Amino acid sequence: MAQDSAVLLAWLKAEGDAVRADEILFEVETDKTTMEIEAGADGFVAQLLSAPGENVPVGNVIAVISEEKPSAPPPSGPETSVAETPPLEEAPSVEPPAVARAPAPVRPAPSPPTTGDRILASPKARRLAEEESLDLALLATQGVEQPYHVKDIETLRALAAKRTVGTAWNEVEARVDPAALDGLVTLLAAEKPGAVSDARIWAAFAAGSLRQTMTESGVIAVRVEAGRSILGTFSDPDRSRLSVPVPADDQAPMAIVRDLTGTRLTRVRLVRDTVPVFTVTRDGSGYLLGLTTPQDALAEDIAVMVLEDFADRVAGPVRHLL
Repeated sequence: MAQDSAVLLAWLKAEGDAVRADEILFEVETDKTTMEIEAGADGFVAQLLSAPGENVPVGNVIAVISEEKPSAPPPSGPETSVAETPPLEEAPSVEPPAVARAPAPVRPAPSPPTTGDRILASPKARRLAEEESLDLALLATQGVEQPYHVKDIETLRALAAKRTVGTAWNEVEARVDPAALDGLVTLLAAEKPGAVSDARIWAAFAAGSLRQTMTESGVIAVRVEAGRSILGTFSDPDRSRLSVPVPADDQAPMAIVRDLTGTRLTRVRLVRDTVPVFTVTRDGSGYLLGLTTPQDALAEDIAVMVLEDFADRVAGPVRHLL
């Protein structure tokens, strides 16, 4: 389905500013992604016709770029009194000013629709929040005005740290025999080498376990880390084929899986963590699974149920993955 509108996130130039054709003029967000849009013409920003936060139909003129710097601010509205506009003997022939239009529809790979209130943020702010596992919704709960930019990330860090210090945590552990999962991984690797990654499997297990606690249908984004590396963030990994993961690069994760099997660590809980964190490590007797979660994210009994389900998936992966 083609995108027919986009939300204007922010203007990066003000009226009267000089602008080059290749400079970023504004940022928009569609249902699928956020984009930075170039001016497309050299000149001066003569008029901005839409405000941040507005839903702009694709193709609408939202800015005017003129060859010469405007001598005075443009009128506040489109209507001008006839009495104030003197008649002209003959209008000179001039080149029309360039206009910036809302971007044409994009067609990224299909992904499930998101639910809930949309968080408006620049692409760079989203990327930084994703890299640090920060939830942009924390800014919204504190009344910080949207759209969010890089300067708001420091505020978000402070909010996340404050929330963590005063948060009660639930921690649960389980041990699982590795034979069934090892056998499945070996089988998949023999059939199609490299098609299915460990990260994809852990993400599917985590999303499936969390979905058991949800009363409404919604998108679950799961981020997988290994050591200090981010292996990816996956959208509804329990609902897509293992060999065809759906990335969720612009979504804040609802859960994190930390694969510690290649390290000597058995548990990692960071100050920045604000969502449930699954940990996976391994010793001579099998997998050691952990779940650390803020009390306000998963209550005690729910946390126990989620890790039990996660452990069941590791112990019997075939019925959950195939």
